[in-house]
Amino acid sequence: MLNNLKIKSKLLLLTAMTVIGLVALIFLNERTIITLVNLSDVKVSIEKLELSILELRKHEKDFLLRKDLKYFEQFNTVFKKMQEEVQTLELFFANQALEITELKNFQTITTSYQQIFSKLVQTQQKIGLNSKDGLYGSLRESVHHVQETATQTKDFKLLSQVYDLRKQEKDFMLRSDLKYVEIFKKKIDALLQSNISEELLGDLRNYRNHFLALVEEETILGLSSDEGIRKEMRATVHQTEENIIKLIKEIDVHTKESIRITEIINIVVSIIIIFIIVALVLVLSKNINNSLSQFQTGLLSFFRYLNKEEREAHLIEINSKDEFGAMSTVVNDNIKKIQAGLLKDNEAVSEALSVVEQAIKGHLDVQLTKQ
Repeated sequence: MLNNLKIKSKLLLLTAMTVIGLVALIFLNERTIITLVNLSDVKVSIEKLELSILELRKHEKDFLLRKDLKYFEQFNTVFKKMQEEVQTLELFFANQALEITELKNFQTITTSYQQIFSKLVQTQQKIGLNSKDGLYGSLRESVHHVQETATQTKDFKLLSQVYDLRKQEKDFMLRSDLKYVEIFKKKIDALLQSNISEELLGDLRNYRNHFLALVEEETILGLSSDEGIRKEMRATVHQTEENIIKLIKEIDVHTKESIRITEIINIVVSIIIIFIIVALVLVLSKNINNSLSQFQTGLLSFFRYLNKEEREAHLIEINSKDEFGAMSTVVNDNIKKIQAGLLKDNEAVSEALSVVEQAIKGHLDVQLTKQ
């Protein structure tokens, strides 16, 4: 096939193969860059998830501190945006054939976190968001009735006992320690068994019931971060932190693996392209050299013929249709013409010599027929 191509076409073929190889390498590198940029964006997105978790924690702490539902609303807004980001990451993980288990776990854990926090908010609403709300309001109202009734009796010993009950109540509210509840129960039970009016007895019972109901809900909520709903929420938050670390580690591992695989592919493709180009250069060089060698051999043979070094002129062997083939055709045509002319000249010379020889012998009527 190469013998049918001109030298210019052969050089263009070599150039085209070189350009194709370079384009292939550029394509591979571009693809690698895009993959690495995407992985970098994913890592940034995961770090954003970490920031979202911190933001959720902030809104959680603000609610626990200020008992304001606006922080619960802000919590849910951040949570919704975070879930949308997780869904976007899921698509990327699927496209990159990444292990999606940790991301699913993150979604499950954060959903659990949101549900637990919602339960905490509901429990806090039941307890009361302020001193006049929920169980706080009921307790406040019942204790005011007890104080008013005790004041009306003008029994200062009874009043001191009521204030002692209030002290135990406030100590529990301040320190979240159940020992003050036990003291409260002992003192109020003793007071209920004492000789007091039916009105005060009813008010004390309401006070006792409301306080113990509040204690029960506070216990459900968690008297410390290691108890109740607060403990569940804390454990869930720690799980999200561990999950984020695993996700970032997974992306880092995948990034390094992608770089390693890309380097191997680039090396292999580069070797293949270099091999093809070198092989093509060698083949083209050999083809051009063979054509040139045949042309040179034929031309030198013709010169030897002209110099009487050879009796017969040999035509140049034509095996290609390139420029050397075209020149060989032209030279061969001229060799044929020159060879024919020389043969004719030789015949004319031979005839002339024959005529001279005949004239010497006395045959003067002989004439030349060759021109």
